[in-house]
Amino acid sequence: MNNKGQTLVLFVFLIPIILLIFLFIIDYGIVSYNKSRAITNIKDAITYALKHKDSNTLENDIKQLLNKNIDNINKLDIKIDDNIEITVYIDENYFLNLNKTIKLSYIGTIIDNEIKIEKK
Repeated sequence: MNNKGQTLVLFVFLIPIILLIFLFIIDYGIVSYNKSRAITNIKDAITYALKHKDSNTLENDIKQLLNKNIDNINKLDIKIDDNIEITVYIDENYFLNLNKTIKLSYIGTIIDNEIKIEKK
């Protein structure tokens, strides 16, 4: 009995599955990178806002800063009082045209002359 070619058929069936797995891993990595970059930019904006709290154009400055540095912002909420609260909704496009909105919300305060930023 001649069994040549059976491994080739199995390999041809497995190639698309292996490629899909790699594409999902790469896609997840890109989305995770974008999310961590957005978190860093939100924390930087809160730090800036807490240091320049007496500015008249603070809310516009924060919006410009975040819009320049974060892509695909769907909605941006900023609350300024004793503390600074920023909530950003980001539209992420996944592989195979799957769309998801990511909500990132952080609040920053000054306690004992030290800036504290925490996830809300």
